[in-house]
Amino acid sequence: MTEQQHNDTLANAINTGINSQGNASVSLTGAIGDNYFLADLRDDMDFYRFQGGAGDRIEWKITADGFPWYLADLVFGGVLYNANGNRIQNSSQSGSGTYAFILPANGLYYLAVWGALGRPFSGTFADVNPNLFPRSIDNAVRTGTYTLSLNLFDNTPNYPSPPPATFAIAATSA
Repeated sequence: MTEQQHNDTLANAINTGINSQGNASVSLTGAIGDNYFLADLRDDMDFYRFQGGAGDRIEWKITADGFPWYLADLVFGGVLYNANGNRIQNSSQSGSGTYAFILPANGLYYLAVWGALGRPFSGTFADVNPNLFPRSIDNAVRTGTYTLSLNLFDNTPNYPSPPPATFAIAATSA
């Protein structure tokens, strides 16, 4: 799946098709710094949405295209938001690769990709309102194209339902 521009807010987030009905994976391609409607291309963030369930595990990895393998994890950052736009988890992209989080509740979630270029997740950026656009992100940079791998592991038990209970009632005479 390829990113479409104007997915810079929660309202315009791209639907990944992932929901909490079993395990699911999707690979998406996008770019930071390609929204030429912006006065400052550092304001570009790409939002993706998915449905998750309480206890589901979401994993993401953002890989920079055109960078050596040892730098690929340092170029982009990811921020996980709940349905209300509250930040619940972020990846600093410090080189560890795949980031994971156990979802606290059933509902809609958003993952935003931003150009980090090895910079830590600052307090200024952490307070960015995902509903406002354009925004001013002090530590974001134009970083180019990326591939986002998003995996959801459904926590619903796969045990078969027990058979229905049957009762027999018999009348006895005394």
